[in-house]
Amino acid sequence: MGHGGILPPTPCFTGEVYFLPRDEKPGGDNKDRRHVLMAQCDPEDTTAVLAYASKEPTEAKYGAAYHLVNPVATKYRGTGFDLPTYVYPSRLVLAAQSLLGERVGRLIDDINPLREQLRVALGLGTGTAGGGAAARGSNRGVAVAMAPAVMTVVTTQIGVVVTEPKYSRWERYQLILPIFLCKDLDPVDGDVVLDSATTIGKAIGDCFIAPEMIFAVFSPTEITSYSGLAIDDGTMSEVDEWLQRRFEL
Repeated sequence: MGHGGILPPTPCFTGEVYFLPRDEKPGGDNKDRRHVLMAQCDPEDTTAVLAYASKEPTEAKYGAAYHLVNPVATKYRGTGFDLPTYVYPSRLVLAAQSLLGERVGRLIDDINPLREQLRVALGLGTGTAGGGAAARGSNRGVAVAMAPAVMTVVTTQIGVVVTEPKYSRWERYQLILPIFLCKDLDPVDGDVVLDSATTIGKAIGDCFIAPEMIFAVFSPTEITSYSGLAIDDGTMSEVDEWLQRRFEL
């Protein structure tokens, strides 16, 4: 992966459970919390994508995709969880692998239903806000400007929403793919280039979307504006394809 980070010493595997340190951003989670790795990380990779876990059903009540892990109901008991916990692939966290520390558990029985919920959370195949499919009129595919605080995660404040249509309309947590300007950074394999002929390219110049760097932001505090400009259905299909490869869906 090509946008920075620290090389890990060993591979990490989908479904492994790690504690991530507290989020120091204003309004961030103020305690260490379990997260579930959603894509295998090899030694040459630099970042990891994990799903947020919480005992609270708050986002589930808004219709966010989730899987409830019940650690006393599984055949494999080494989950790393001690109480029933909502794992939210609708709230993905991008982290340097150096932050993962020691594995505390792994999901075995729960991994397939969790991966199905990841497909839902990503809205794969639902199109974009400006297209004719299920996402029409939602926020999926819309370019957004984000607060300066997100630059602790990625070095840009521009991104595109890929949250599934229904939950995206609540403007709670939005799954974001960062957009980088080509004049500032070169795209790598897996990035989706938007040239000046596209709607977003006309507005900001030649740029590219980085599907490998997906992460969630809390819209009320971390999105400063929704542009109303959406990528087209064809480009979103290309993005969806790369997301499926990213997570082996």
